[in-house]
Amino acid sequence: MIRESESGNLIILVVGLLPYDSGKTTLAKSLVLKARELGIDVGVSKPITAVSGWYHYESVLKSIELGVLVGNDIYSLHSAASSSDPVEVESAVVSLLMPPDPERVGWQSSAYTAFSLLDQVVCMRVTGIGAEGVKETRHFYVPSNIQKLPHTLKNEIKRLLDSLQPEAVEVTQEQVENILLNSYRLADDCLKYVTEKHRIVVVESYSNAAAPTQSALKATVVIAVAPGKVAIYDGKLYRKALMAISDIKEPWLTTTDEVIRLLKPVLTLELKPVSGIKSRIERIDGVDRILNTIFESELIH
Repeated sequence: MIRESESGNLIILVVGLLPYDSGKTTLAKSLVLKARELGIDVGVSKPITAVSGWYHYESVLKSIELGVLVGNDIYSLHSAASSSDPVEVESAVVSLLMPPDPERVGWQSSAYTAFSLLDQVVCMRVTGIGAEGVKETRHFYVPSNIQKLPHTLKNEIKRLLDSLQPEAVEVTQEQVENILLNSYRLADDCLKYVTEKHRIVVVESYSNAAAPTQSALKATVVIAVAPGKVAIYDGKLYRKALMAISDIKEPWLTTTDEVIRLLKPVLTLELKPVSGIKSRIERIDGVDRILNTIFESELIH
C-alpha cells in the first residue's frame, strides 16, 4: 500500500531503467501537465543532471538567455508546471558536457568513446538553498577540457561563459570531482525546499540511478520508465528494497534495475511513442490511468 510522504504531500519519483533515453522526462512532463489540468498544485525537481551541449544544444541557448546554466529536461518540466520556483533550485547541480575534438585522438572511435564524464565537463553550476529560500549559485568552468574542443564549440562555450551570472570560476578536473562529491547535500536541500511548497512534486532522477538524493527516497510513489512501458511501485517498499541491497552505499550508486528486480509493481502499463504536437494528446490515456491508480485505488491514505 502506497502512503503519503512524511510531510503529508505526494512525491512521485520517476526513475529510468536504462542509462539514457528511458523516457523519464517525457513521462514526468505528462504527469505534470495532467496534474495541472486537474487543478492540482505541482512542483518539479531534477536535483542533479548532466547534459550534452552537443546533443542538446537548446540547453546552451536557454542558459545564455537566462544567464544561468540549466539543463533542457528541467526547463521542460519547469515550463510544464508554470513554476514560480527558481529553476536553479529545481535542478541544483548541472554539468554541461561537450565532446572533445576527434582529431585529437586520431579519429579513433574507441579512444573517443573512452573519454569519461570528467574529461567532458566544460561548465558546472551548483546551487544551495538557505533560510527562507535564499539561494546561492556558483558557476565553474574547466579550461583543460575546453581546450580539447573544436573551435566552433569553444566559441559556443565562450558565449555561454560571458552570459553567466555569477561569473564562472576556473577549476581543474580534480576540483570538479570534489565539487560533485560534495554537492549531493546541496541538491538534497533544494529538493526539500521544493517538496515542502507543493501538494504534489514530480522528481526526476538522472541516468539509471535508483534515486538522485537521500530525500528522494521519501517518495510516495516510484515510477520506473523504459521504452514503451512503465511500472508503478510503492515508495516505502522501494526504499526498503534499496536499503536491503545497498545500505552502505548512497542511493545514486545503485541502479534502478537492482532495486525493482526485488519488487512486484502495483501496475505496469504500455505507452505509445509520442512526438511533437501529438504528444499532449497521445499521453492522455496512459497518464490518466497512472494518476487514477495513485489517487483512486487504495494507494494513498
